[in-house]
Amino acid sequence: MKRILIFSLILLFINCSINRMIIRTINDIITYEVKALYEERDPILAENAIASNLKILEGLIKSDPENEKLLLIASEGFFNYSLGFIEEKDKDRAKEFYRRGRDYAMRILFRKKGFKS
Repeated sequence: MKRILIFSLILLFINCSINRMIIRTINDIITYEVKALYEERDPILAENAIASNLKILEGLIKSDPENEKLLLIASEGFFNYSLGFIEEKDKDRAKEFYRRGRDYAMRILFRKKGFKS
């Protein structure tokens, strides 16, 4: 019984480590994707891409919730998406996106030594 428990714990640890390693590798890809979005000339394509990429980012953050790079990109993404595409059309919806961006930024700040809420 002990062996099964130990083996199960080892598998769980290995799986979590591999998952985090993959997500951290994806960080570099996401950085290039953000650069490509900033260079996009077609605003409709940019709007559609940003919306779907924000959901992908949120999924990655759920897998690695303390990844500051993902949190920062998500924060910037929600702020930029709201400012660039939502605010003029729907102020209430824009507020929700700004709040989400703020919340991701605050998660980074709360991890910093000396920062008080």
